[in-house]
Amino acid sequence: MADDFDRLTNYVMTNRARRAGEVIKPRSSNAWAWLLGGGLLAAGVGVAVAAGGKKKTKPLPDGQGPGNSGGGGQLPPPGVLQFDLESNWGGFPMSVRKHAARAELASGIPGLARALAIKWWQAFRATQPLVSTAQAATIAAAHPDLCRLCVTPADGPKSAQRIDANLANGWPVPKDVAGWKVGSYGLGDVLGASAVWQGIEDAKTGPGQYDRARMPLIDLEAAAAMQRWDVQGWLGAVLIWQHLSGPLKVLVPGKEANPGDSWETWGNLFSAYADPAGFAQGQGLPAKQRYLARATEIGIDLAAVAFPWPPGKSYKHPDAFSPLAVWQRLQAYQQQDVVHANAQGHSQPSQGDVIITNPEPGWKPPPLQIPVPKPPAEEPVQVQLPGLLLAKRVPTAVAGDAPAPLVLVFHGRGAQPDQLAALIPPDLGGRAYLVRGLPSGDAFGWFMSGSLDNPQVANALVALTPTLVQAIQTLTKLHRTTRIIAAGYDQGAAIALRLAAIGAVDGAVAVAGALPELLRPKKLPTQARVRFIHGAQDESVPLALAEATRGAFASTGMSATMLSLATNHALAQLEPSARTALVELVSTTAPRVGFELTDGCQLVVSDLGPAVAYIVPAVIEEAQERAATWAAPVPIDEIRVATKDVMVAEDPACGLGPIPPLAAADATRGFLVTRALYQAMVFRGLILTAFVEQLLDAARQEAATHGAPVAEMPDLGF
Repeated sequence: MADDFDRLTNYVMTNRARRAGEVIKPRSSNAWAWLLGGGLLAAGVGVAVAAGGKKKTKPLPDGQGPGNSGGGGQLPPPGVLQFDLESNWGGFPMSVRKHAARAELASGIPGLARALAIKWWQAFRATQPLVSTAQAATIAAAHPDLCRLCVTPADGPKSAQRIDANLANGWPVPKDVAGWKVGSYGLGDVLGASAVWQGIEDAKTGPGQYDRARMPLIDLEAAAAMQRWDVQGWLGAVLIWQHLSGPLKVLVPGKEANPGDSWETWGNLFSAYADPAGFAQGQGLPAKQRYLARATEIGIDLAAVAFPWPPGKSYKHPDAFSPLAVWQRLQAYQQQDVVHANAQGHSQPSQGDVIITNPEPGWKPPPLQIPVPKPPAEEPVQVQLPGLLLAKRVPTAVAGDAPAPLVLVFHGRGAQPDQLAALIPPDLGGRAYLVRGLPSGDAFGWFMSGSLDNPQVANALVALTPTLVQAIQTLTKLHRTTRIIAAGYDQGAAIALRLAAIGAVDGAVAVAGALPELLRPKKLPTQARVRFIHGAQDESVPLALAEATRGAFASTGMSATMLSLATNHALAQLEPSARTALVELVSTTAPRVGFELTDGCQLVVSDLGPAVAYIVPAVIEEAQERAATWAAPVPIDEIRVATKDVMVAEDPACGLGPIPPLAAADATRGFLVTRALYQAMVFRGLILTAFVEQLLDAARQEAATHGAPVAEMPDLGF
C-alpha cells in the first residue's frame, strides 16, 4: 500500500515538474510494523486512507452531434443518448459516468463529463489522504453517490454575506433564503449563493426586473435541490461556462487552440471554480494542484480529456450558450438512458457525440418551461427489526448519508415507543430511533416485571441480547454509523446498560434503571461511557441499586457518572437531565488518554479503561472508512493499519520505524484493548466471531512473548 501511494505521489509530482522544467526525485518510503498481534497487536504497513469526508462538518474530444448545438438550440427528441462511457474514466462507477455525460451533452462543453466527475470525486475526498487508483476505484464503487448529500456549514457565513449583498442590490428574493445561506452543498461543493440565482443572465427583463421562471433554483428548497444530480451537473456546466467566457486567463494557450493543453486548462478552470478571487490574484496554484492530484488518484488522464474551447467553438450568450436552455435540455435527458458508443464513423469523431435513436413520429420540441422537480425520496419512518421489534425514526439535524452517530432509545415497561420522544432534541447530531419492545397488553415491554435481584430478570436480559444485537446490525446496514449510543428508561435503561456492559454500544444513558448483579461488569472495561440519571426517592428501582451498577462500571476503569435528583421514578422530572446527558455522549468523543508513546516510541498503557474508550470507537470508524464499508465485514489489514494510524496520530514519527520491546504489563493491556476492539466489531457485524477467535489467539501468543501472563488474557466474553 505504501508503495502504491509512493508511485501515485511521484506520478503527480513528476507531471507537475515536467511542465515546470524541474527534476523531481522519487521519495522514499519506510515500512513500519506495529507488533501487537491482530489489531493493536498486529503487523500493519501503510498510509491512512479514508473513504471520504467533507470539511467538518467527493476523455477524449467531444463533439456536439445532431440535436446538440451546444448551450443553445432546441431540445432533443425522446430516445437514447450515446457517449463514450469506457475510455479514460478511471475508477468511476457507471452511474457517475452517465450523470456526468448528460451534463456534457446538455451543455456542449467538450471534456466536461470527466473534468466535472473529477471535481465531484475531489469534493467527496476533501482533506483525506491520497490513495492508489485501485483503492480509489474500490471507494468510489462503495460510495457511488459520492458527496451528493454533503453539506458544508463552515461556508455559511460566506454564502450569507453574498446573499445579503445581492438582495441589497435588488436581486429577486429566493423562496428558501435561510436554506441557501447554510453553506456549500452536494457533489460539487457549490456555495448556496453561487447556485440560487444561476440563470439570471436569461431572467433579466428590465432594470431591476426578473422572470423568476427562468431561474430554475430560485423557488426550490435549497437542500433538496442541491442533492439532485441534474442540479449539480447543470451548476457545474454553468460555472465552467462563466469562467471560460469570463476575464480570467484559464485557457492554455487560449481560445480555439489546436491542440490545447487540457491538463493545465482544466486545472485552471477548477482552481477558478474553487476560488475565483484567489485565482485572479495569482494564488490559485494550491487549488489547481489538489484537483490535478485527485484526477490522477481516480485514474483519469486529464491530458487526454477534450480541450474545452476547440477551433470553431463559441460560448456567446445567448446564441451559443444559454443556462436556461442547458437546464431544459438536461431535464429532457434525465428521461433518457445513456449507452456506450465510441465515436468512430461519425462526421465529427469524438467521445461526446450524442445520437438520438427511435424518435417518435411527428415529434416537436416542447415549449420552454421549467419542469416541476419531484420531491426526494424520504427515508423510511419505521424499520422492522428482528424478534418483532420495531424502530421509528425521529427527525434530527442529521440528514442524508453522512457518517453520524446512531442513537437507540428504549422505552420502559408497559409503555408506548413514543414515551421517550422528548429525550431527542431536533438539533441532535445523530440519527435517532425509538425502539419498540414486545407487545404487553395495550402497551409494550421488554421482559417480565420483577426485582432486579430475581435471577429470571437477568436470564430474560441475556436471552434478549442476541435480538438486540441483530437490531443494531439491521440499523447500521441502513446508515453510515460512527458511534452507537443507547438510552433508556426503567427496563429500557437496563437494556442500554446491558449493551454498554458487553461493548455493543459506545455510550449509554440510564434513566431510573440498573442492572442485575449477575450482569454488571466484573473486571474488564468496554469502550462505553455511561451516564446514570436517577431519583433519590425512587422506590421502583432504588438509588442504591443504580449506584451499585454505576460502581461496577467505574471499577473496571470505565467512565460512569451518576446524577441523583430529588424526585422519584417519574420520568418527567428526570427527562431534562437525561436529554443533556444524551447530547453530551452524541456530540463528544472520549478523550485521548490512558496511553502514550514515549520519546522512544514505546507503548505505555497507563489506564486501561480510558484507553479502551478512546481507541475502540476511533479504530472502528477509521477502519470502516479505510475499507469504504459501513455494514460489511472489514478486512483485517484495514483494521491493522487503522489501529496504527489511531495510535500514532499524535506521534507520527513512531510510524516510521520499528517499535521497541514492550513491558509485560503494557503487552497485557494492549491485548485487552485488542479484545475490546474485536468484541465491539463482532457486535456490529464488522468481523466474524470464528475469525476473531483465531486472531485473538495469535494476539495472545504475541503478547506472551513480551511476558504477558496468559491467565490475564481471556477469550471474548459476551
